[in-house]
Amino acid sequence: MSNEIKERHHHSNFAFWIISVMHDNPLLPIFRNPYKLLEAAGLKPGQKVLEVGCGPGFFTIPAAKIVGKEGTIYAVDVHPLAIKKVQKKVEKEGIKNVTPILANASNTGLPDRSVDLAFLFGLFCSFKAATRVQIPLGAAKYGESGKVMSI
Repeated sequence: MSNEIKERHHHSNFAFWIISVMHDNPLLPIFRNPYKLLEAAGLKPGQKVLEVGCGPGFFTIPAAKIVGKEGTIYAVDVHPLAIKKVQKKVEKEGIKNVTPILANASNTGLPDRSVDLAFLFGLFCSFKAATRVQIPLGAAKYGESGKVMSI
């Protein structure tokens, strides 16, 4: 699949809407605290982080706040509605350190060794894809810190 994502290549817009409703529920962080999960995954201030399958951005804003102004979050998804939703949330929050990328995680266009850590949550069907990214050091090339992907 090329870096150019076409509408016909991804899941239905209805399925994305359902995911958005679940992730935008104000009660979800009570049961699934994104800050705790991201800190357990190894996010720290100043890191450059690849978020694989950002979806509607449930983890994107907390990740951006954890890495701070000196860090960067590359929020990657294959669904155009996910990227649009993340862009709206980032603009609403006034966050400047998030770069939404419409792409497959194995072909983000990021330069080699540009990411300190990569993470994905809730994409169990993507474990095989994550292994392809992690093992051959494709899109999620490790920086000098030697961080690993959290699945």
